[in-house]
Amino acid sequence: MSGPVKLRAEHVRKVFDVEGKPLVAVEDVTMTVRENEFVTIVGTSGCGKSTFLNMVAGLIPITSGILEVDGRPVTGPGADRGMVFQKYTLFPWLKVLDNVKFSLKKKKGLSAQEKDKIAREYLRLVGLAGFEDAYPSQLSGGMQQRVAIARALAYKPSILLMDEPFGALDAQTRGLMQELLLKVWEEHKTTILFVTHDIDEAIFLADRVYVMTARPGRIKQEVAVPIPRPRDYHTMTTPEFIAIKRQVMDLIREESMKAMG
Repeated sequence: MSGPVKLRAEHVRKVFDVEGKPLVAVEDVTMTVRENEFVTIVGTSGCGKSTFLNMVAGLIPITSGILEVDGRPVTGPGADRGMVFQKYTLFPWLKVLDNVKFSLKKKKGLSAQEKDKIAREYLRLVGLAGFEDAYPSQLSGGMQQRVAIARALAYKPSILLMDEPFGALDAQTRGLMQELLLKVWEEHKTTILFVTHDIDEAIFLADRVYVMTARPGRIKQEVAVPIPRPRDYHTMTTPEFIAIKRQVMDLIREESMKAMG
């Protein structure tokens, strides 16, 4: 895919201090994500997927290497990056509309009326028109995650980071959320970096899949997903999808076997 590079990682390394001993979590990760691209990362449990995403988010510092968003070094959290976690990080005391509007609080040049309009539009996009005055506790898990996605998208981050956002949902809701996310992404073409342990999900959503090794996490292979869009749940039954899934499963299985012994 052509287009400007949104995220550039070169030889990124992360070492944690665990009781005075170094623990290498991520080693020599080099990758790019281009504008409007949907990229996923998969790998064995504990391979460093979420650690890498948290470094991109600026929540934890890199130990060495280069990590840039829009050509600027990542030195901490910033409004250029939106983040959606597995747990629904909504403010329980705020209504749904106010949760989404909260992300626009520091958007300069927007009137209160404009912020209200933007928040309502993104709630409509994620299928929650009519729930503006509800509180998070009144919503199902899938609906709460839709609010979190609307909030992250509303202030139009340069790149949206998603850390297993559908991991806590049941299989049926998860599938519907994947299709919803693709619909919103195709309409707005946000740049997305998405971490998941679900191989089907990784392939279904992505333009490219990065497969990580067992810890310390390195990029084992980049797998292109040349499956036409728009996609729906039938996509997962096509020969093209099944062939890519087999390739990714083999790569991860190889790493799982190494990790076991």
